[in-house]
Amino acid sequence: MSFRSFGMEEEPQCFGISSAPTDPDFDRYVNIYTNMLRTDFDFTTKTFLKLSAGDIGCKPTGQSGAMLQLPTLFYDNGLYEAANFHCQEMTQNPQCFQHDTCPENCHVFGGDCSFGKRTWSFYKKPVVIGENLAKGFYEPHSAMKGWIKSPGHCANLIGSVFQEMAAVFIRQGGVSCQSFGGATPVRKDPQIVSGIVHQHEDKAFSFIAMVSKATPTDTVKVWVQINQMAKSMSRLMVNSVSQTMIFSVTLNPSEIDCKASNTYLFGANINNVRVRLPMNFPSRFNLKC
Repeated sequence: MSFRSFGMEEEPQCFGISSAPTDPDFDRYVNIYTNMLRTDFDFTTKTFLKLSAGDIGCKPTGQSGAMLQLPTLFYDNGLYEAANFHCQEMTQNPQCFQHDTCPENCHVFGGDCSFGKRTWSFYKKPVVIGENLAKGFYEPHSAMKGWIKSPGHCANLIGSVFQEMAAVFIRQGGVSCQSFGGATPVRKDPQIVSGIVHQHEDKAFSFIAMVSKATPTDTVKVWVQINQMAKSMSRLMVNSVSQTMIFSVTLNPSEIDCKASNTYLFGANINNVRVRLPMNFPSRFNLKC
């Protein structure tokens, strides 16, 4: 669902709903997958996610039929809060799986149950907004595949009006929420803005990192440290619309010390300035040998 009315009100002061634990990694994964899709649609759908042509619900093509690159979507905390509120209430009320606010919580937003009223209460920017929902997908790439197969959800993923996003997953109810916004994000110096590890069907691991505000003329070197081992990453794709780059390296399980739990973190040298992923890293992943 996307919405274009720009009315905004004060943020509700009391939400009156309890919180279930969210998956802390889900937002990063959906952000990377979405931005890969918006940078190189064919590669991401067919080569990376292994979708057939009949499983793809949309395509980012221009009037000439050529594939388009779309603006990179950056994280926004207000959109995260909007997605979290809705995921929490749908987890508490399994009969409520809809874009509008669940009936028992409409009073929080002055009796207005609309998706727009709820989202703009958190995302205080007078711009177009959108939302994807999913239920029963317990891995980020599975939710992404489901959204890509659906024409309406896929259209949000490649919506040219959007520049910000956030996503929430609550395992307790299997509910996923992805919120979109059209505001222009504040650009910062080049930095690693997100990173994930994706395990393919053949058990190989792809480590993927996204660097913002970087162009092909910049000197960018990115690496991933897995336990005590460092591996250089290669440039996978460049988004010339938003000056972002996505780097990757793929390893077989035999190349990684097989432990029940492994750690990884990303680092980069950008124009001779050393940076690392500004999140609560090192992150952990389970190795399925």
